[in-house]
Amino acid sequence: MLREAVRYLQGAAGDYYRRAAGIRRMVKALPSTDPVSRIRQQLLQREIVFLDTVLRVVFERADNPYFHMFRMAGCNFEDLEEIVMREGLEAALTVLHRAGVYLTHDEFKGKTAVVRNGREIPACIQSFANPFTKGVISGTSSGSRSRGTRTVQSAEVNVYREGYELLQRREFGFSRRAQIQLKPLLPSTAGLTACLRAARRGWRVDKWFAPDVSFGKEGVQWLSTSFATAVARTAGAAMPFPSMLPGNDFTPVARWIAESKKRGRDTFVSAMTGYAVRVADAALQGGYDISGAIFVAGGEAVSPAKRALVEAAGAEIYPMYWIHEIGPIGFACRQMNTGNCVHLFEDSVAVISHRRKAPLTEVEVDSLLFTTLLPQAPLVLINAEMEDAGILGRANCGCVFGETGFHRQIADVYSFGKLTAMGITLIGTDIITLLERDLPARFGGCPGDFQLVEREVHAQTEIILRISPRVGVSSAEVVKEYFLRELPNCNSGWVASRILRHTGSFRTVVGEPLPTLTGKILPLHVLGVSGRTGLPACQS
Repeated sequence: MLREAVRYLQGAAGDYYRRAAGIRRMVKALPSTDPVSRIRQQLLQREIVFLDTVLRVVFERADNPYFHMFRMAGCNFEDLEEIVMREGLEAALTVLHRAGVYLTHDEFKGKTAVVRNGREIPACIQSFANPFTKGVISGTSSGSRSRGTRTVQSAEVNVYREGYELLQRREFGFSRRAQIQLKPLLPSTAGLTACLRAARRGWRVDKWFAPDVSFGKEGVQWLSTSFATAVARTAGAAMPFPSMLPGNDFTPVARWIAESKKRGRDTFVSAMTGYAVRVADAALQGGYDISGAIFVAGGEAVSPAKRALVEAAGAEIYPMYWIHEIGPIGFACRQMNTGNCVHLFEDSVAVISHRRKAPLTEVEVDSLLFTTLLPQAPLVLINAEMEDAGILGRANCGCVFGETGFHRQIADVYSFGKLTAMGITLIGTDIITLLERDLPARFGGCPGDFQLVEREVHAQTEIILRISPRVGVSSAEVVKEYFLRELPNCNSGWVASRILRHTGSFRTVVGEPLPTLTGKILPLHVLGVSGRTGLPACQS
């Protein structure tokens, strides 16, 4: 026992040392004097940069899976260069997709083999790593531990992210506002890195609120986050320590915003979408005046119901679209005040779409395919599917993003292949075993008797575990506790379990699993499609 404890402490010490070193490097790295100019330059040469990156990372490296996809497609580098320069990048990517140069989400995650023309191509998540990228801080998605999908943020990539945030601040006038980060603790790096980037640019973060944790396993993460914050502060980063919220209670955030307003200063809040809605609801219930506050939110779709509740509290909400493995995909401008619409950051990512049937609803959707363009991107991806859908179009508005050169948009963005709530993600293939094997083994029944359902109720996204009456469970709450206790054993991680507990966005009911439109019973089911609102915003 003592030997195991010593080994654990040695491993933890090494992890803390590496994390501290990465934080110090990020704090000490000089911020770009003009990141927006870097963005404009990258926009002008995106095709050339793409070709150069693909030449070095794909065509000159036979261990890259895309190397074999291009060979099977009969496309050499000269062919690629010709079609890109003649037809344009997006048109070339569409041709490549039809020829078999793409990745499904399960192929990218290593859950299914990459097979083209009847031949299997050796691949794992590391196969797509950029060998020319030097990392600063490693991180995991806020929604899952996602074994094997840890990526790194290079100093160069952070330059672009700071540039996007600078454009956002100009568009909304955030420099005149108090700032709140409403983000979870480590292992999610969302809150920590947001505070670090703000500190590098000299932008004050007045408060960092995080979900409540106890001093059990979750308490280790509070200590870990506090340690990382202390390292950043000693290195010169002016950032706050996280303030814990009581369980399922966002009243302290609403109260802080209201008090700041009384002092004559409106607030800008960067948050998970579900958290933003909880703050607005707490303000309405508690009588706190948060009118004039602006929420920029990500992690799940800003649906009409969510937007209506925030606006009922006198505040505004604008979506941000991020993909953990890629980075920021786009931010909304002030004119994008309906739907779930963002300006597409075409300097760092190219996006095309194709029609396919969604696995959770069996409905045809416009699945988005992503190609990374920055030479410093942690992963080099070509036509990679992330199980997100949306409508691509022109964004003809005179906002700061449009003036910079971002003239395309993605409207009505939503996820069709996973369940999302409160910024966490439950990936289907990660929890099927829990639903179809572990729950029946523990409580009786068989595969098909347990089903997870995502739905919106009272402007909140919630996840419901439906239990068939045939199982004959004595208490749905017992099943709920077992599910949340076993969830950390899935790739969806104990972070998801912790947040679902804290926000009250997960419940169990005894009722027959819901069928799809074609009568099938699927283990994961989406009621309706969040974020689909008709006409895209900012479109002529």
